[in-house]
Amino acid sequence: MKRWMVLVAVFVTAVAIVGCEWGSVTDDVSGSDGTGGGTVTNVVPGGTTNVISENETAVYNEALMVGEAGRTTYSGHVANVPVVPGSMRVRAGGFYFVDDGGGVLAGSSAGTAGTINYASGSWSIDLGGKDIAAGETILANYIYQTSSTP
Repeated sequence: MKRWMVLVAVFVTAVAIVGCEWGSVTDDVSGSDGTGGGTVTNVVPGGTTNVISENETAVYNEALMVGEAGRTTYSGHVANVPVVPGSMRVRAGGFYFVDDGGGVLAGSSAGTAGTINYASGSWSIDLGGKDIAAGETILANYIYQTSSTP
């Protein structure tokens, strides 16, 4: 009976270890994307841009605006276009917005929403009547297309 319990414990431990997502944080590690071409770059959160393929580049933590006391709506333009549909993420204080691939930035809280125009890079968010701290930076992560060639 003890042998069975030991085997079960080893099995559960192995599943727990294998089931965990292990990752490394390395900057600018290039290699094949599995399709016979392109560049794949590991991304370091907090970095600026990283090439992810021959025609797409990821932008992380681009500062869009700074929060103002009492302000509940914000809008502007991202620095790089065209934005790849479905790739835009915005964080404004404790509010999070996720691109649905159709130009809508779905808010994480009731009453919050936004939009993204992929071609122009114009965006807007509505915090649903709530505000963020003055001086809080509104940040975006997104992918933009660097060429139209696949």
